Amino acid sequence: MKIALVTCASLPEWECDDQPLVDYVSRIADVRSVAWDQPVDWAMFDAAVIRTTWDYTRRIEEYLAWVDTTSKQTKMYNSASWIHWNANKMYLRSLENRGIPIAPSYFLDASFDVEKELLSILRKERWEKAFLKPVIGAGAEKTLRFRPSELPKAQQFLTDVLPSSSMILQPYLSSVETRGEVSLIYFDSQFSHAVQKVPVSGDYRVQDDFGASDAPINASEGMLSLAKRVIEQLKPIPLYSRIDLLFDDERGWLLNEVELIEPSLFFRHAPHAPKLLVDAIIKRLEYK
Repeated sequence: MKIALVTCASLPEWECDDQPLVDYVSRIADVRSVAWDQPVDWAMFDAAVIRTTWDYTRRIEEYLAWVDTTSKQTKMYNSASWIHWNANKMYLRSLENRGIPIAPSYFLDASFDVEKELLSILRKERWEKAFLKPVIGAGAEKTLRFRPSELPKAQQFLTDVLPSSSMILQPYLSSVETRGEVSLIYFDSQFSHAVQKVPVSGDYRVQDDFGASDAPINASEGMLSLAKRVIEQLKPIPLYSRIDLLFDDERGWLLNEVELIEPSLFFRHAPHAPKLLVDAIIKRLEYK
């Protein structure tokens, strides 16, 4: 069995979270780490498992074209249909329409009147702080936390980014600074483990690129209940899923994002997890 763990050419040298997965797969299969844009005969692999293609948001059209082409040559996980769906955070609206709680969200595109409409929304919502993030983005890129009193800064930010990137406007959930963001990891529909990611003091970015810390936690019933509801909406079930949650003082746990493309799966915090993923891959390949 030949497995490609798909990465990017620009992967930082310090990234080692997938090493336990590589070590486990190499015991039972011929495994290679291959950059997605590297010239290669993908048909030589029984499966291409996307892992660390971290540059995809900056080359989204090229990346999605590669996904479509490569998925015709080998089994791709997650599937091309899931990658297309998950690449644009508009999926949050569809999940909200199916009863999944998310933070109140306004989806802004290039037609948004920055001067008039942003002020109108802030006056209506009376948020203490607001947050902007792109519909296509990862790693906290193109994000902004701001107070209504900083309206000119937010307006300039949107003026700069909206021509090329649609955005989401939400209330800023300050609990991220203390509770952090919680990630629940699933292989097929089986819960594997949970991780809490806490930013450095005063920050909101939960990625370790920005000094945030992460540690395994025991998921509460509230976390598991919401994550299960999300997983039940994902049909057919993806090979791997990471359900990211934030806590709201009024509404409890909310879905922040569903990660189906290239999320860290925090294998370093879960020694059992590589086997769960590999078993799920083998099961799928045997069924095909």
